[in-house]
Amino acid sequence: MSRRTLINLTFFSFVALAFFFWALTNLVKVDAIQRPYKISGTFTSAVFNAGRVATWGTVNWDALLPAGTSIQILTRSGNTATPDGTWSSWTAVPTSGGTVGSPARQYLQYEVILSTTHPTVTPTLLDITFNWT
Repeated sequence: MSRRTLINLTFFSFVALAFFFWALTNLVKVDAIQRPYKISGTFTSAVFNAGRVATWGTVNWDALLPAGTSIQILTRSGNTATPDGTWSSWTAVPTSGGTVGSPARQYLQYEVILSTTHPTVTPTLLDITFNWT
């Protein structure tokens, strides 16, 4: 009795597995999978504490920018650990190597806006470095 049950279970599993394999190979055909990206997305960094009032210098970044994509970097600064009404407004940095336009203050925060005009490609920010004194 035990052997018969074992044989029946094994046979059932084999049949189920064979059917599943047949269904996957004969009923489903995938020519391509495309991942639609949103038109834009925003990343806002944590607040960086320089430990004292700092003069913000240049910012450099490396990015992958397929045709039809872009990255915009903005910064703001303040003298409180949590952004409030005393912080400066967001200021865009036009290009990598450009000067941070935010005033000299103890804290800095940056924002990255990633945009695309095509739903199957997206920009990628690889790294970003802020220079300050």
